[in-house]
Parts: sequence; structure tokens; C-alpha cells
Amino acid sequence: MRKSSSSFAPLDFPMLGLRDGNPGLFDAVFEECEAGLLILDLDLARLDVRISDVNPALCSWLGRSRQSLCGMQLFTLLSDQTRQGDIVRLHRAMARHSPVCVDVMLRPFDDGMSPIPVTMTVRPVGMAGRAPRMVAVLRHQEGELHQALIQAQRDRDAALQARERMLARISHDLRTPLNGILGFSQIMAGIGREPDAPTLNYADDIVTLGRELLTRIEDLLAVAEDRVSTVPRTLQDVDLGAFVESSLDGFRERFTRAGLTLSRRIEAALPKLRAVSADILGLLSALMENALLCAPRHSRVVFSVFLDEAGRLTLHMSDLGPSLSLDEINAAAAAFDEETDVYASPHRRKTAGLPMAKVLAERNGGIMSVSGKEGGEGFSCCIHFPVHHLCFQN
Repeated sequence: MRKSSSSFAPLDFPMLGLRDGNPGLFDAVFEECEAGLLILDLDLARLDVRISDVNPALCSWLGRSRQSLCGMQLFTLLSDQTRQGDIVRLHRAMARHSPVCVDVMLRPFDDGMSPIPVTMTVRPVGMAGRAPRMVAVLRHQEGELHQALIQAQRDRDAALQARERMLARISHDLRTPLNGILGFSQIMAGIGREPDAPTLNYADDIVTLGRELLTRIEDLLAVAEDRVSTVPRTLQDVDLGAFVESSLDGFRERFTRAGLTLSRRIEAALPKLRAVSADILGLLSALMENALLCAPRHSRVVFSVFLDEAGRLTLHMSDLGPSLSLDEINAAAAAFDEETDVYASPHRRKTAGLPMAKVLAERNGGIMSVSGKEGGEGFSCCIHFPVHHLCFQN
């Protein structure tokens, strides 16, 4: 059995009684008008006034969707701050199906926001069966405030664009020459034949300090990137164990020159990780840079990849460097107050690379945890990737 149609049917433009009979013109004006527009259905028998349609401008003012407003009682949109006399005038005009202009306060969607003062002009536009129809045109009373809000939005957009340009310049103008310097210093290191040759020592200093500076730049860019990049990120099935093997091979010579021993423990038949391969490579590089800068010479650095008891793919790195907490890593990422910045602490280099590793891990669904002996030496970092980010082979 079919349900009877509601008295408040969707807006039907031919019923509006347009003089030129062109509903397309009204449609264009209704949708594009910067003033707020309401189409109202009146049920005089029940003294009921419902919203039949609303234009995008008013939806934007109120922070509500079109669907949530259609069918709503008109007077529920009015704030308690609306003067009672204006509400009475509005009631009387609608009962007589006659035009009226009143000042009202609209109730925004967020109760924490101030009511919106508008001037509402209501005019009859036709009949829909037995239900009269009226159109309400709403304009901001505080035109200067409205324009100030628009200008503030434009200033915000301009500031965001300037920020993006600044980050791009930092990335290009600093990282590009640093990579060239580091590459040439590695060539210099290869020229030195004797272990104590001055050229080899100088080259190692350039590599170490250049890598630290590059890590700080990466940290800065990671902290500044407080929203997801607009560049499309392609997820791939990453073999984390193979990535660790490849990264260790790339860093092995530097670890050897630094007097560090590299060890790896990688379980067989591990599931693959659904992630951005460039992010995982950056994460591994950040962890290895931290070990190079913080682990004491003639000690061991261990990288492990395995499934933990919860079935999570886990990347674990441990060394004998200074222990620290996750709060210190977060403080290094925030670094708003120079007095509490861990880079200025006695162990200023111990967090190098870790803020970047944390950002890249979380971007790909990972959760970082750290542990170590309180106030002593020995650092351990675990990054867990949950099961729903894994791809199991058949």
C-alpha cells in the first residue's frame, strides 16, 4: 500500500507562479545567489511553517546540509535572542500570506557559536495545492563583519600557500646541495687509503655532520607537515624484511667506519606491508641515522623484523645509545619552546631522526614505542604495524 504524500513536497518550480514561466532562471538565481534563500510551505490549518528548500549560501552560513534543513520547522532556526515582537510580526504576515521584513537571529549548527543576525524579507510566491508558499530572503545585518570573514578566509588561504612555498624552498634549496656535499664527501672517503689519513677523517666528519644537518631538515619538514600531502600516495605491498636488508647494505660502510657492528634478525615467510615504499625507506634511514649519531663506538646495533604475539608486523631496533622516552621524541617534534627542546639538552643528538621515523610510521598505520633503562644507556625502538595493514600470501 502506497503511503500518502507529505504536505511539504519538494520544491516544484512551475508552482511558484513565475511571470516568465522559466523555472531554469529561478533555479540558477536560487543556487548561485550570495544571499540566503528559503522556500517555505505554510499549513494554515495547523499554523505550521516548514522549509521546502534552501540554497547553498544559507547552508554555508548555518553549517548545515541541505537534507537536514528541508522539512524543518522555520521557527526552530530562530535563536532565543530574536525579539518576540519580530516573531509575532512574522507569524501574522504568514497567517495573512502577506510580505514582511523582520530582523531575526539564526541559530547556528554549533551551539558554541554566536547567533547570526540577519534581515529576513518574506514574500508570497504561489500556492502548492492548498498549501501557500513563500520565499524568504536573508541578508547579513553586519555586512562589514561578513566581508571581514571573507577577507580572513582569503588571508588564511594566502598564508597556507606561502607556507607550502616556504617548505618547498627548504626542501629544494637545502636538501639538494646537502646531498651533493654528502656524495662528494663519500668519494673523498674512498680516496683515503690509510685508516688514519687526514682526508678520510675530514670526509667522515663532513658525512657525519652533513647527515645530522640533513636529519634536522627532515625533522623540520615532518613537523611542519601538519596535514596530509595533496600529492597522491600509492600504496604497495612492501617486503619489510627485504627493505631492511637493502638499507643495511647501503649503510654498512658508514657503520664500519664508525666502529659499529650491524646485526639483523629477520623471520622467514613474513606478510607484506601495505604502505608507501618511499616512506618505509625514509623510516629505515631515519632509524639508522639515529644509531650512527647516538650509539657508542665499538658497540652493536641490531635490527629485527618479526610477527609479535598479537600478529602485528614489528620492526625493532636496539643499540647501546642513551635511553629516552616517547615524550622526548614528541618534544623534539614539537620544539616550540627552546628551553624544553631536547636538541638543546646535554644529549642534544640522541633524538636525531626519530621524530621523522615516528611521522612516517604513523602515516602508514604504524605505532612507535621506545624503551630503555631509566637514566642509563641502552635504547630500544619498536614500530608495530597492525594486522589490517598486512597482506598475507596464499
